[in-house]
Amino acid sequence: MQLQLQRTMQAETRRRQRQKKKYKFAIFGALRDRANAKLRLLNALERRSPGVFTSALPGLLTKEAWVQQPALQCDGERPLDGDGSDWAAELHDLGEVIALIIGKEGAMKRKLTAASGAVFDIFGSSACVVGSARGRALLIALMKLVAAISGKNQVPDALLDMFEPDTYDIVFVPQESMPIIGGKQRANFNRIEEEEGVLAFQMTSVGPHDPKDSHVPAEGEFAT
Repeated sequence: MQLQLQRTMQAETRRRQRQKKKYKFAIFGALRDRANAKLRLLNALERRSPGVFTSALPGLLTKEAWVQQPALQCDGERPLDGDGSDWAAELHDLGEVIALIIGKEGAMKRKLTAASGAVFDIFGSSACVVGSARGRALLIALMKLVAAISGKNQVPDALLDMFEPDTYDIVFVPQESMPIIGGKQRANFNRIEEEEGVLAFQMTSVGPHDPKDSHVPAEGEFAT
């Protein structure tokens, strides 16, 4: 009996030691990519032990949680992802639009983060958004846009008021070129978005042809 009790106590001691033990990882990469990796690790921990995210949340909302060292210089000209001076995290309740924001197999989530420069992950019904002030604002606006046009094929021009003018470009596509540019079920646009890290939306208004506007070649036409 005493031997069994001793073994039980030893097993409990080993269990507590394992709980206290922590493994240290060094994550290398651009500031944005490191933040995304930390969010994914935190999400995995939350699934394993619910409550981890909630207990860590106060610290996550500080810049120091995401920018631990000055950003490395890129080509001697500019720091990667900015200098980190305005990096922070925000928590936004997505409610019933989570599925739209994530997209099929995470496709929309990847596009949103690539286009905005900010990153996010889902905790419960909320999105924890991490990035520079400009990146966070752009990501939140894009999320609102995706939610607003759910089930619609086109975006009202008025919704562009949510965005700074230098965050998007307008391109006009001739009507006869739309089947070529869009492809079956928008396949061509989807491929461009994924390969170039952008998001493209068709607007409701149709603009007149202007030689100064960006132009997409029609079939048989070569760009100059």
